[in-house]
Amino acid sequence: MEKQTVNGRGDFSFQCQTTSMCNRKSLVGWFVVLLLMLFSPQPSQSQDAAFSTVSFGLNVSKDLNNADFQQRWRSKLAADAYAETPFYLGNVRIGARYLQAVSSTLTDIQTVHMRASWGPEFELADRVKLSMAGSIGSFYMSFVDEPVSYRKSESELVFGASTGLAIELSSHVSWELSAEWARAFTAKPLDFVFVSSGVRYTLASPKWLKSFLD
Repeated sequence: MEKQTVNGRGDFSFQCQTTSMCNRKSLVGWFVVLLLMLFSPQPSQSQDAAFSTVSFGLNVSKDLNNADFQQRWRSKLAADAYAETPFYLGNVRIGARYLQAVSSTLTDIQTVHMRASWGPEFELADRVKLSMAGSIGSFYMSFVDEPVSYRKSESELVFGASTGLAIELSSHVSWELSAEWARAFTAKPLDFVFVSSGVRYTLASPKWLKSFLD
């Protein structure tokens, strides 16, 4: 069966209907971030604790949601990479997840979910930590079989929330298991629920990096 060529997406609409609608969504998102920054509690960590370490992680993720998007496209395993460092009252993380979604009748989609997240971390037991975080970022989509050139890609605002467990295997290496919900604000919002597992490597921040971040 040949793939449909009407927008390459059948009757499923991704893009914002108007430029003003897209702009309003972006403004609302950044306004929320600004409020969180302005009204966040005073730091409980010392200046020396912030940016004291840097961690690099690599996870394999699977989308387990079963909404409209998942009923039209089948998501493959995703790769998620990030860098993380302690920040006041928690950890700040910058990450990107690459995901492919395929369909027998619609255009295949390649996505990159880029986000910044922040949240607290708690020690549950010796070498076991629980983390929670909220995130904001960009959800980039490339429509592989889209016939209309200006509709071959788009990027939308995305919010998310996550929680995870990290178990220290050594002084530098940890294994982690996490769950993350993410919503991309397309014309019809897309919801994803990712379960991820992978490894994290942590080392002391170089003096030049800590001085730069401070």
